[in-house]
Amino acid sequence: MFRCSAEYTANAGYDLLFVDRDGTELQVEVKGYRSRTLRTVHLQQSQAKRATAASHGFPPEWKLYALLKVDTATPEERIHSAPEVVALLDSGGIQVR
Repeated sequence: MFRCSAEYTANAGYDLLFVDRDGTELQVEVKGYRSRTLRTVHLQQSQAKRATAASHGFPPEWKLYALLKVDTATPEERIHSAPEVVALLDSGGIQVR
C-alpha cells in the first residue's frame, strides 16, 4: 500500500515509500530513461548511500525501479534490489552524479 512520496524531500534517497498491512516498509527509487541500457541510469549521492545502507541490512528495504526505452511502444522494466544496485555501482553498470 502506498504511503508517501519523498520526491521533493532533500537527500531522502528514494522517491516512494510503501507500507504493507504488517507495517513492513519498502523504499523505491524510480528512474525513467529513453536509453536501452542501465549504464545511462544516474543515481544521486543520497540514493547510492541509501542503496548501500539497505544492502548492509539497514531497514527499510530499498529497490530501484528503472523503466528503459520510455519513448517506445515496448518499454522495459528493470527492478533491482539494493545489493544488486551496489554491485552495479561497483562495476560501472549504474552511475552516480
